[in-house]
Amino acid sequence: MSEKDALAVLKKVPLFADLEPDQLKEAIRQTSIVHVAPGVMIFTDGEPGEAMYVVIVGDVEIVKKVPTGGSRVLATLGSKSVFGEMSLLTEETRSASARAKSKCSLLKIDRAAFHERLAKGDLVALKMTAHLAQIMAGRLRAMDDEVVKLLAEGSGPDRTGTTTPLYDISEARDKVMFQWKL
Repeated sequence: MSEKDALAVLKKVPLFADLEPDQLKEAIRQTSIVHVAPGVMIFTDGEPGEAMYVVIVGDVEIVKKVPTGGSRVLATLGSKSVFGEMSLLTEETRSASARAKSKCSLLKIDRAAFHERLAKGDLVALKMTAHLAQIMAGRLRAMDDEVVKLLAEGSGPDRTGTTTPLYDISEARDKVMFQWKL
């Protein structure tokens, strides 16, 4: 895929929506395009996060190991989707794995280069950070809704006893709310 083709797609990506054409071209110059074959792991849960990605072409599965064994596909992301964004904003390890579901072309945004731009007060990096905060807030909101549903399933008056909750409600609340106490 050429840079011209990538730019055509990226102009439609919400992460870059607020950028002027020259700003977008400058942002792209500091990235790389990665091609990934189907089934290949892009990154693995627990490893250091060195970059985030934007899907230009293809589908990527976000996968998480579950405590009871195996793994679960949390999301399937297509063109214009952003993933691995927490690695740009934190020093934490990956919270899930990403695997190419189909042949993919991805825009890779390196954390070190991004932080250099932020340190200089670069307007493009600041706009991207604001948009990443919106993405993360939306995902957190969706997770909150899912946690409430799971807790209700395991504790409601209509619970039949045929399912076993993974953990006690108070333990779940403490684990989820820990980050809000920091």
